[in-house]
This record gives sequence, C-alpha cells and structure tokens, in this order.
Amino acid sequence: MNRSFQRKVTYLALIAALLVPLAYVSRPATTGSDSHAGSAGGKLAQLREEYKLGQAQLGRIDPTSSALRYVSLGMHGLASCILWNKADEYQKQEDWISLSAVLGQLTYLQPYYVRVWTYQSWNVSYNISSQWDDYRDKYFWITRGFKLLHQGMEFNELEPQLPYEMGWMVGHKIGQADEKKDFRRLFARDDEFHRQPWTRWIEERDNWLFGKRFLVLGQEMVDNRGAVLRSIGTEMFNLQPAIQQSLYGQAKEQEGTFGDVAKQAWKQAHADWVKFGERELPSDYGFSIRYNDLDSLKQRLEEAEAKLNPLVDGVRETIRAERRAAMTPEALRAFDASPDSRTAPEQRAAAQVEAALIVRDVDAAERIEPAKRDEARRLAAETTLLRERVNATTRSRQTFNYDYWLARSEMEATDEALAARELFYRGLNEADDKPWAARKTFEEGFALWRKILDRYPLMIDDQTSYDIYDMIKAYRRVLNQLDVPFDKAKFTLRDLLEKYEQTME
Repeated sequence: MNRSFQRKVTYLALIAALLVPLAYVSRPATTGSDSHAGSAGGKLAQLREEYKLGQAQLGRIDPTSSALRYVSLGMHGLASCILWNKADEYQKQEDWISLSAVLGQLTYLQPYYVRVWTYQSWNVSYNISSQWDDYRDKYFWITRGFKLLHQGMEFNELEPQLPYEMGWMVGHKIGQADEKKDFRRLFARDDEFHRQPWTRWIEERDNWLFGKRFLVLGQEMVDNRGAVLRSIGTEMFNLQPAIQQSLYGQAKEQEGTFGDVAKQAWKQAHADWVKFGERELPSDYGFSIRYNDLDSLKQRLEEAEAKLNPLVDGVRETIRAERRAAMTPEALRAFDASPDSRTAPEQRAAAQVEAALIVRDVDAAERIEPAKRDEARRLAAETTLLRERVNATTRSRQTFNYDYWLARSEMEATDEALAARELFYRGLNEADDKPWAARKTFEEGFALWRKILDRYPLMIDDQTSYDIYDMIKAYRRVLNQLDVPFDKAKFTLRDLLEKYEQTME
C-alpha cells in the first residue's frame, strides 16, 4: 500500500509540475489597451501567428461550428468518421434531404479541413447531379455544389486550392458536360445565382470567364497574400486561367458568335499564355524556369559552346577512344550490332556502352593543357548549367503543351481563322437542308484552313485534327447526299486527315 500510495503521489506531483510549463506555452495572445500593452502569448500562440493557423486568420469563425466542436469533448474526429459513413449511406439510398443535413453537420465539425469542401462539393456537383434525368434538376445540384465550395472558401480564406477547384468546376462542369448547351444557357440566365453576395463581384455570366476569375483569385492569394500551394502542381495551377480563356473563345465560336467577340477572346487567350510563360516555375533540377526564356537560353548555350569547343578540340574523341578500348569485345559487338538484331542482354550492354561513351564538357575540360584549363572549366560549368536549363524548360513546355496553345491562340485570332470557323459553322447548319450550299461553304472553309496550316504547321497535331475532323465528317456526309465520291488524294487537308487517322490506329 505504501509503495502504491507513493507512486500516486509522484504522478500527481509530476502532473502538477507539468501544468506550469503547459500553462506558460499555452498562454493566449492579448490585445493592448490604453493602460496595458498587449501580449504575444505563449509559444503555441506565437506559432499560430507565425504560420497563420489561428481561426481568425484561416477565415470566418462560425459560433455554431465552434460550439459543436467543443461540446463533442474532443470526439469530433470520431463523429466526423460516422458522418462520412452516413453521407455515403444516404447517397446510396438517394435520400437527398438526409444527405444535405449530414453534409451541413460535416462542415460544422471540420470547417478548416479542406478535403471536406473539395470532395463533398465535387460529390454534389458531379455524382449527385448525375442521378437526375432533367437537365434543370442536374443544374440545381451542380450549382449547389458550387455554393458548398464557396462556404469552404469563407472558412479558409488563404487556401488557394478552393478558388482553384471553384474555377475548374464552374468551367468544366458547365462547359464540357453532355448538356453544356443547356447548362451554359441556364447559367447565363440564373439571376438568383448571380445576385448572391459572393458572386456579385463577377460581372461575367459566362461559365468559362466566371471560373477564370476564381482561378486568378487563387493566383493572387499565392502571389500577394502569402498563401501556400500544397496539393496542386505549380504549372497546372497557373496555366488554368489561360486554358479557360481559350475554351471560352472556342465555346463562343461553337455557338455561332464570331467577329470582334471571338477575336478579342482569342487575343486575350494569347496574352494569358504569354503571361503564363513569364512566370517562374519549379523544375526537377532545383532551379526555377521560365518558359519564355527558352530562346535566350538556347542562344547563350550556343555562344558558350562556340567558346568551349575550340579549347577541347579533339579531346572528346581521345577520351571516347580510351573508354572504348577498355570495354569487353562482347559489349562492343552488342553496341556495333544493328538495334533490330540485338537480344535483350545485348540491348542492355549496348545501352551501357552508349552511356559510357558520352563525354561531358567537364571531363573534357580536365584533360586540356594547364594554361587553358581554368577557362575551359568555367565554360564547361556554364554549358552544363545552360543545357540543364534548356532541357528542363523544353520538357516542361512539352508536358503542358505550351507551344501548341500559344500558337493556337495566336492563330485563332487571325481574320482567316475566324472566317474559316464561321464557314464551318454555316456549313454544319446547311448540311441537312441545303447540301449543295453546304458543300461550297465547307470547301471555302477548308481552303482558308489550308492557308492557316501553312502559316502555323504546329496546328497539324492530334488536338486540332480531332476538331477539324468533325467538319470533314460532315463534309463527307454532304458529298454522300449529293452522290459525289470523296477523293482523299485531292483533298486540301489530306495531311490533317491522315494525322487524325494515325491517332485512331
């Protein structure tokens, strides 16, 4: 008994002793008054201030939410798990009223957990809306998901993922669904939605431009307000405004709006792509890249190589010959053999030989005469870094199709492209009732598009071929109605048609 009593007394003494440092580090911050200066509080309060983790810094403080979390007595994590399961259960049962109530309770319990808002708003706008047959019911649930996501933005004012998700969802769910024509019309006419306090600051009633405004808002959070981008790639996050501006121009043309409206839409898209190209972006090499610097980087690399090459003239060949002489006959036979005739082991051996025969600039610089070695080392270090920058920039531009969109936005703003698009639109409308007129209209459009492709050969690619192939299919249906054979050999866009056929093989 004495030993047990002693242990209890010891534990109580330790608990009492720990309360002192705990109270010290947990002191809340206080504001100053006329007679007393404010206090920064304890260490935890200072850390919350430094990393902007206080509720008032994260966003709106809701009394109901705070009260619900406090009365759960630390069990709100368990309660949240139960509610997530309930939400899934009600969704399977198609009990939409109960689901809405559960979603409300979830957002009260986890207002600062971003995943609650992103997942459940997406769930409402995509999964739940798809359960309805009438496009107006679908639209109701789609916009309900938007409203739910905006609630999350109020609680998390410095979380750039939420405006990014809002911009992307408004753009793509309204603008690329099967019912996009009906959704875009409803969105433009939805006075109730556009009169809400959080939508009044956006004048545009086009879903692509509306979404773009939220994407730009997310960028401003990161650029100017110290927000941290966590779960979205920097490139994808920053190129979306240009993408949505381009899709806006495309949508206006598909709906039959041309002239200055379409032209200005594509000019703005081109400006947005150029602006994106000026942004500093991370790379896998540990340095930042800027897309629009590629040409100047290539020029600097050529100039540095032109200075280095005379210094190491013949040195690379000597090193390569030495390395080749040190290799086994079997490896050399595999390397010298035709790639098509190599076995799997020979392919591996040939790859190892090829890698060993690559002589780096720094290796060559170390082998030249001492009087010129320091200059060669400096130039080799410069060419190596510039080559890494060129490669990193080129790969990133290719990954995100930057060259294509930059050229396309410039092309689409030309008078020839706008006229061709208008002819294609007219031809589609004439195809069923006036096939003879549609034939002439399509052929005029194809002739114009030929001139455009000659100026912008980059447009003979997979994406453009899909777009124009729809016009070619309509044209062939028109010829079929007129009992006129389609002569592929003489077709003015034969190269574009073959490009499409290659992608479909």
